Amino acid sequence: SDSDAAPPTKRGRPKGSPNFNDADTNKALDLAEKYKPASKKAWKKVAVNFNKWAVELDKPKRDTKSLEAKYKTPCAERCDNLSMSKPTGSGYCPPEIKRAHRIERLIAADGAASDVHSDGDVSSDESVEILGAKKAAKIHTAVACRAPTPLPRRNSRLNAPELTNQLAKVFDPEVQQSRDTVRAEHSFQQVQLITLNGQLCDSQATIKSLRTQITALQAQVHTAERGRDLAESELQLTDVPKSNPKHQSCQEWMAEHHPDIQRIGGKVRTERVYADGGRCTMWHSDPSDDEEENQAP
Repeated sequence: SDSDAAPPTKRGRPKGSPNFNDADTNKALDLAEKYKPASKKAWKKVAVNFNKWAVELDKPKRDTKSLEAKYKTPCAERCDNLSMSKPTGSGYCPPEIKRAHRIERLIAADGAASDVHSDGDVSSDESVEILGAKKAAKIHTAVACRAPTPLPRRNSRLNAPELTNQLAKVFDPEVQQSRDTVRAEHSFQQVQLITLNGQLCDSQATIKSLRTQITALQAQVHTAERGRDLAESELQLTDVPKSNPKHQSCQEWMAEHHPDIQRIGGKVRTERVYADGGRCTMWHSDPSDDEEENQAP
């Protein structure tokens, strides 16, 4: 059962063991740079020399796994993202991580050099065995062939008498003549429709032109009527005699000859009624008053 199973073993640093400080990290990197540990045997040398140094300085000892783990994580972390340029500024990479990268490159260079030396031992042509080329196997291509089969028969929906009757109806002269008549009527109707559409467009253009002319004529009539009214008003004013002590007064003359004209406050009121129902009221100054105002006291 699950309760009888042994508890899982704890991993990581032993309880109560102190963490690496800067001096421990720098010493581990010095030994790694010196021995370039690429195998377990080299890491054992690093551990032995580190423990000797730790005993001399009264520091805790470290085993091989602890030193290797400290070197690879986090000292061997990649700082590519930190070295990339950013909008807010360049990232910061700790010096121990940069040093760990440099040691890793040295270890890789030593490993490549050792591989070259090991490959250089085989230099004679006698140790190289030349194998004969194998004959290429023949490839057979299979082609699928199907025997021709007759097409399936299709049964006609109409039997022979019905088909004959249908053909007779299609080629019947009367049927053809009626079809031609219907087509001719349809064409005639289409022509008439096109003609009526053209006439409608012309009528609309004519109506628009007439409306424009009527508007212009109405404006001219209004202008002429206004000019006529002004001329009549001026004529009425010129017919009024000037004030003269030998003759009757202007007011008496106006009351005698024009009883419909009203005079209020030195102004003469005239009113004209149009045949279409409109009405116009005008006020004119009395010439006699102007002369009295212009005379010297």
